[in-house]
Amino acid sequence: MIPWVLERIEQTRSRELFTLAVLVLAVGIAVGSAGIFGVSMALGAFLAGLAVGRSEFAARAAGDAVPMRDAFAVLFFVSVGMLFDPGTLIEAPLPVALVLAVVIVVKPLSAASTVWLLGRPPAIAVPVGAAFSQVGEFSFILGAVARDLGLISDVGWNALVAASIISIALNPSIYGWARRRVSTRAERSPLPLGERPAIDPSRCILVGYGPVGKIVYRLLTERGRR
Repeated sequence: MIPWVLERIEQTRSRELFTLAVLVLAVGIAVGSAGIFGVSMALGAFLAGLAVGRSEFAARAAGDAVPMRDAFAVLFFVSVGMLFDPGTLIEAPLPVALVLAVVIVVKPLSAASTVWLLGRPPAIAVPVGAAFSQVGEFSFILGAVARDLGLISDVGWNALVAASIISIALNPSIYGWARRRVSTRAERSPLPLGERPAIDPSRCILVGYGPVGKIVYRLLTERGRR
């Protein structure tokens, strides 16, 4: 139903109406999920994102929502910082260390191993694993629900918040280190001359064939590119 509604709204050629419709859908599904099914507003908003993302206008909806997304991202990280109790690092350092070890060691290794088992080279698997060395936003939703249901204690919640802040701060450095390691290893073991892929300067790969992609295709064709 939602893709059908967005398609009809898009036919009006009104950018303001389309942006308003996406905002109403997101907030409406979030509130409806909380009121009808008794889930949290955050989980309802996540379901709203899945619903809008199923339509062919998902990219446009994401582009129109960039200003709101940036504002809410700032508020999200501020709220996470306000939840953090620095005393947890002193009172319960072991739970924080265990959660942090899972996030920045076990989780990246699992992701990298999965990518490698799917047939991708280490040059792709290692950076992908390093990119997962942080706590995602959805983890806070699961953590809040678990705390409300009594599945984790306040110590566990504080350990999750502390590990998230530390892992988010360390993630750029971990990812950069992984990329440098992969690049250094590739430079030390270059392919033999006969195994190196031939580069054809006249051949191009065009990703996307929307309005801009069609213009790029036409310009490349006029210049004799394949």
